Amino acid sequence: MLRRTIAALVWVSFAFATLLSLASNTDPKWYDYASAVPLLIVLIALIAGQDKFLIEELEGWLARLRGPKNVGPTRTTSIDHFKLLDSEIARFNAISGLVGPIGLLGQEALRFRSIAGTLKANGMLDNSSVDQRYITHILARSLIESFFWLTYIFDDPAQRQARYNEFVDSFKGEYLKLHNEQLPINAALPQPDAAWRQLPRAPDVRTMLGRLSNVYGNKLDYLYPIYRIASFDTHGKSLNNIVTSAFGGTSPNFPVLDLEFGFDLIENQYLHTLQELVNAGEV
Repeated sequence: MLRRTIAALVWVSFAFATLLSLASNTDPKWYDYASAVPLLIVLIALIAGQDKFLIEELEGWLARLRGPKNVGPTRTTSIDHFKLLDSEIARFNAISGLVGPIGLLGQEALRFRSIAGTLKANGMLDNSSVDQRYITHILARSLIESFFWLTYIFDDPAQRQARYNEFVDSFKGEYLKLHNEQLPINAALPQPDAAWRQLPRAPDVRTMLGRLSNVYGNKLDYLYPIYRIASFDTHGKSLNNIVTSAFGGTSPNFPVLDLEFGFDLIENQYLHTLQELVNAGEV
């Protein structure tokens, strides 16, 4: 009913504009009158209820005017997913000791609950102060990256193990960088396997997100700026003192992530992944 009302209002507006044009025309021609005929037919169709095609066409026009469908998540529920995650923590703890991707899910859910829960309990997720991001973005950065990796790993059961191996290989690459710096602590660290030097490079976050799609078929690389913003603050060079000096006394409004909403999505996804494993009899 709402769609029919909107369609009717739009077409009535067109009809009114056409009739107004005719009324103000002191010497209308036959084609002026002919231009009003399609609109009259449309109005009759709307009144008679034979308007399904017209409404669909109108919605298509409106969609093109609005641009592509919103690819980002929106707030659609008041469910407290953190409480739900907390209620399932024993199950996450049980799988955390497993090897492979399922054990990774369990361990990361426990880590997420600890860090996100601490921020939540200390009132750090309400964005009441811009300065909160000096703490929240730094702590959230690793949670966001791990969330992207777990989404990538569990997106396709057929590729789960291969993608988990990519994650492990990414650690091997970072460990090699550390070991190659010849630090004094190297003597206390295990030697990397020589074969690690031949491993293919693991996908970076942007590439990884580009391989995933949401329910609308949109690539998830639109989420990359979230990770990048958190990474920017993580390097510790975004304090107001430094920023104002760099910009000549002014301070731009850097984005502040809505982590309360973001964490809710992460919690929901971890719960969903766990339930999928339960349904498949894997845990």
